[in-house]
Amino acid sequence: MQVFTICATLNALMVLAMAFHTGTIRGFIEKRYHNPEDVIMGSGKEEASDGPRTLRWIAAHRNAMENFLPFLAIGLLLAMKVPESAVWSGAIIGFTFFRFTHWVAYVNAKQPFRTLSFAGGWVLTVAMAVRVLIAAF
Repeated sequence: MQVFTICATLNALMVLAMAFHTGTIRGFIEKRYHNPEDVIMGSGKEEASDGPRTLRWIAAHRNAMENFLPFLAIGLLLAMKVPESAVWSGAIIGFTFFRFTHWVAYVNAKQPFRTLSFAGGWVLTVAMAVRVLIAAF
């Protein structure tokens, strides 16, 4: 449970940092705002669309959330239902490593690292889910 708690917290902090940085790029670097009240505060212009850097960060953030939520649920079930082992602790740590690697690869447009890190995290999450199902029966 301790390994899961640490890794889940690190992943949550990563998602929060991505959200903050997305807003920073939108408002301070690209100076594009969706709301009139933000234009006044940020001395930019109101635009309906985001710039390319903001869009890349939004996509990376969305991907992180889409992978973090299943990990959070499955990891918690794994921590509660399966006796702690080096294998499953390693899977949880591995998922966290892959997600941080994916974040860096995504925002810097680095292939094949982006795809490989996504696949690694996905495989580990599916493996943890299968182990939870086995423990449930």
